[in-house]
Amino acid sequence: MKTLTIIAAFLLSAFSIYGQDKSELRDRLESQKVAFITTELNMTAAEAQGFWPIYNEYNDKRANAKAQQIDLRNNNSIEELTESEAATLVESILSHQENEVALKRAYTEELKTAISSKKIAKLFILEKEFKDKLMSKIRRKMKRKSKASDQ
Repeated sequence: MKTLTIIAAFLLSAFSIYGQDKSELRDRLESQKVAFITTELNMTAAEAQGFWPIYNEYNDKRANAKAQQIDLRNNNSIEELTESEAATLVESILSHQENEVALKRAYTEELKTAISSKKIAKLFILEKEFKDKLMSKIRRKMKRKSKASDQ
């Protein structure tokens, strides 16, 4: 029940800031994610002190890697590529994905110095749960807007 309350509060606050710019929205969503993870992992003060610097560094590197991957995909119109260029793009995408897994593995090892493997496993689940709940809320909001504009 506590989890649902936290997620509901997050989602409601996330959409109350619709008019804010992307940077403010990103900061607000990140704050909500931090609160969600902190609550759900139930870390001690010592664990949190060791965990957050490692996790934040990992999250920054992961975000940069994702941005590069998105740029790579967006800067290539598949229809206009030659077969050779498409093969190079496929290899680049796979390489980025492999690097993402390697980054996650490296930071998982670092996280083990701050929190237990059980909490790391729970973290992986919580990250996905947070993203899924956010996406579900966005879809519902878009559907409501679409219905309202159709009327």
